[in-house]
Amino acid sequence: MDDHNLIHYLNGQGDPESRKIVEEWLQADPAHDAHFQKIRRIWELGREQAEAPDIDQAWLKVREAIAVDKGQRYFLKTGLRVAAVIAVLLAGFWIWLQLRPVPMVTASHGSGAEPVKVELPDGSVAWLNRNTQLRYPKTFEGDERLVELEGEAFFEIKRDTSLPFRIQTQATNTEVLGTSFNLMAHGDSSWSRIQVQSGKVAFSARNDQQTFWVLEKDQGAMIDKVTQRGHIMEHPDPNFLAWKTRVFTFRDTRLEDAVILLGAVFDLVIKLENGDLRDCRLNATYLEESPEEILNSVATLFQLKTARSGNVITLSGGQTC
Repeated sequence: MDDHNLIHYLNGQGDPESRKIVEEWLQADPAHDAHFQKIRRIWELGREQAEAPDIDQAWLKVREAIAVDKGQRYFLKTGLRVAAVIAVLLAGFWIWLQLRPVPMVTASHGSGAEPVKVELPDGSVAWLNRNTQLRYPKTFEGDERLVELEGEAFFEIKRDTSLPFRIQTQATNTEVLGTSFNLMAHGDSSWSRIQVQSGKVAFSARNDQQTFWVLEKDQGAMIDKVTQRGHIMEHPDPNFLAWKTRVFTFRDTRLEDAVILLGAVFDLVIKLENGDLRDCRLNATYLEESPEEILNSVATLFQLKTARSGNVITLSGGQTC
């Protein structure tokens, strides 16, 4: 369990699910509770130093100590006093840095077919799909760049070998140095899924970060939110970025699956009335075409008729495959 999560828990931060994860972790092993009590002691000490230490006042005390103890006879005593003041100052400043609240930013994309671009403090970029929320600090501090995701986003991470980039979702942990990848973790879905476009990514269950997969370009993996078990995707989805690029590649794809994907990407309800056509195979590539253009092409291939009413498009007619 990351110490940052424990501090958030002590500060009363986090949603009920994240707090439940901490409590279950504490009950799982006495060693976990022992570590938590150590963090609690530091936290309780830091509460007395909630404001930044007065550096000027501390150094004034140092100078006063030196002035009082002039002379060779008290040199060692003075040095110890100075060292003690400096040690207290540094300890208090470190605790303040660790426990002070970090301003957070929440970026969200509710509805609408177009993805939303979010520029992060380090120069990295996240593209949010619909129904997605991304939380991140105004500035990245400490030894990592940590963000929290619910929904689906494509990340282009600026490389920094000294400061790993980490994404936490309800069920998974993703760590990178510099890469691009798509991560899907919707709250109402039982699975979290990742697919890498470039670089390397370490992907693990949130409750078991010791066991992870290192994924490279064109590789993907899925983790079950409930069981925290996962597997490598043997045949990664060629259309995993269609929601962002509007590029569709159908290779022996079931017509019903293609229709479902098009509806999801363009935020439409597409009805295929002829059930005999569901298992027909579609082989085609569409590059940044409108939904009407794509569906007209599909209708021509399968001798269908299209009719639109609002955000509902009906495909009717057609013959068997």
